[in-house]
Amino acid sequence: MLVSSYQKLKILVNELHCISSSAQRRSIAVSEASVGWHIAHSYLVIVKSCENLLGNASRPSQNPKWLRQEIFFILRRIPRNKIKAPEFVIPTDYSEKEINRLYHKAISLIEQIEKLKSGYLSHPFLGPIKLRRVPLFLRIHTAHHLQIIREMIK
Repeated sequence: MLVSSYQKLKILVNELHCISSSAQRRSIAVSEASVGWHIAHSYLVIVKSCENLLGNASRPSQNPKWLRQEIFFILRRIPRNKIKAPEFVIPTDYSEKEINRLYHKAISLIEQIEKLKSGYLSHPFLGPIKLRRVPLFLRIHTAHHLQIIREMIK
């Protein structure tokens, strides 16, 4: 059975949801933020990216070649402590209730963008990302934070 990029993303989102019971845990040696912060941040990136993509669904793709974007998709990793998250994806509330709300919103939005035929994500660091690359971008970002979380709770 072939697993779609969106299904792989949902698997990662569900993995975050399973870890959410450890939201209060911290490991200063790994990250200054708590597990809950990383979970909420990951969900916020998915939610804001999907909302942005839905807003650009009817617009033609604006995708000049951005070297940073090409390097990101070739390496498929995010270096730690090198890129600061924009304010709109920095969680201020990472309570159990908020994490659960963001989880359901993320799943719902992933299902909506799965149906799109065109569009792009306006990314502040990587530039415009074509629709077909958005699930991979979200998987790379989510996997990055899952790795940090795993190190924090081991």
